[in-house]
Amino acid sequence: MEKCRNTENRKHYQCGHFRASADMPRHGADNGSITVIALMVLVTLTLVGMMAMNTSSTDVLVAGNYCRHMENFYVADGGINREMAELGSGQYPVMNIESVNAVIGRDDALNPNAQANDIDTNGNTVADNVFDHSLPTGDYEFDIVYLGHFLPPPAYSASFFYRYDFNVNGYADPGRSNLNVTSRCYKIGPKPSG
Repeated sequence: MEKCRNTENRKHYQCGHFRASADMPRHGADNGSITVIALMVLVTLTLVGMMAMNTSSTDVLVAGNYCRHMENFYVADGGINREMAELGSGQYPVMNIESVNAVIGRDDALNPNAQANDIDTNGNTVADNVFDHSLPTGDYEFDIVYLGHFLPPPAYSASFFYRYDFNVNGYADPGRSNLNVTSRCYKIGPKPSG
């Protein structure tokens, strides 16, 4: 039989065979610490996953609202461009060039509280337009406000022409998003005779 040469290990080894000692930790002393650590890691990962799902759900809602807002913006903007084209073609004549801030065109057919005729800021009755004011992308409401007459641009004679200014307001998806887009425009026209 061979004797162990290392004197420090004699209490742990006896002739090449391992023998447990009283001062060595036992394997049974852990009693589930790995289970507790694994459970804590699992709970942490579950919480991180739930936060990520909540964040992604919020992002989806924000993106959906942004898409609806942009669709409504483009409908209102397209409505403004269409009404400015109709304004330029003479669709909405100004009856009295001195009636500043008069509403000369309006369509609020989408508004359930709208009246058949509206009263402008000067007390004049303005009939709703009977034209179809919709675009392929959606319906819109609008009003056109006459702002007054001013000197024309330098290329026109101030003795024969005026610049007539207007605000064109476009509304899309009324009642839900309350999106309003306003554009100021003008058209050059002859001075009234008289």
